[in-house]
Amino acid sequence: MFPEKAKIPKPNPLAKAGIFSQLFFWLSPFLHLGHKQRLEAGDLYTILPEDESEVLGQDLQRCWELEVKRATKQLRKPTLTKVLIKCYGKSFAVAGIFAFSLVCTETPFFFFIDVEMTRNWIPRLWLLHLSA
Repeated sequence: MFPEKAKIPKPNPLAKAGIFSQLFFWLSPFLHLGHKQRLEAGDLYTILPEDESEVLGQDLQRCWELEVKRATKQLRKPTLTKVLIKCYGKSFAVAGIFAFSLVCTETPFFFFIDVEMTRNWIPRLWLLHLSA
């Protein structure tokens, strides 16, 4: 009946985030909203200019052309795997190292909490069971 109100795209907080915020905090509001409710297209942030498909496609095309030249010189077939690693490997490696470090530092902490809770709660539950 009423036309849907056009949503103004949300600016990407990563565009103005400092290095510390880029690593830790820029995605938190988005994750918090996703935890509360199902995300919709209007909840998404706008794409950064460097992440647009045209820019990424041009980078990939440039890397592919270089791989074709190298492969021709070396008398081999060009491989997409080498192109992807050359073009995007550094950014994925940095993200992977960061994610790995988070898992390594947080997992023991949460494991410790679980062990402490188990150690404190199971004897109490057993006593409650005996007293019933």
